[in-house]
Amino acid sequence: MANGDDCCVLCSGPVSETEDFMRCARCHRRAHVSCIPWPDEQAKLRAYSELQNSRDSPIIEGSPMPSEASSFSSAVSVEIPALAGHPPGYIDGRLAAVHDLIGDAQKVISHLKQEMTTLRTKNERQRKQLERDRILQAQVFAALQTEMRSLREELASERVPPPLQPSLAQRGSSPDSMEVPATPPADGPAFGDSDDDEDFELPSPSSDTPRR
Repeated sequence: MANGDDCCVLCSGPVSETEDFMRCARCHRRAHVSCIPWPDEQAKLRAYSELQNSRDSPIIEGSPMPSEASSFSSAVSVEIPALAGHPPGYIDGRLAAVHDLIGDAQKVISHLKQEMTTLRTKNERQRKQLERDRILQAQVFAALQTEMRSLREELASERVPPPLQPSLAQRGSSPDSMEVPATPPADGPAFGDSDDDEDFELPSPSSDTPRR
């Protein structure tokens, strides 16, 4: 198994002496030239050219040059501030985590788009249903108004029936048709009910009676 110092600090792969590699000026760990994120292709070609020239002269390892990440020299030392002091495989882990986050974000975005589409469809369906309900309510209200108007006209056109004739019982109980029954006097029988009335005669005027 390759030693940590013999592994690429970027890809964690083994780095042999025959491969093109550079060392970090801070941690002195190796990195494949092809793994280094060069700003452009010209910088990468210049690094390869400097590496080729440096092989013809003795190389002093671990002699950092006061240069930035985009500056290279024949000392085969390059400053990689973002990677200095990190263990092998750190970048791969970070990149994998970033890819996972991007994948999760894409899933969330896709889910939100589907949810928005569902909500739009649901809202459109509810809006159409409410519009149909309003139209139906207006039709029912108009029909009720027409029916009420027809009932009013029908009631106004009907004739009032004549009053009913009072019945015999009602007439007998009325004050105008009541008859007072004859009641005998308290002293005795009424006139004409006694047998003595047949022999009773009024006295005739006598000739002896003087006239006034």
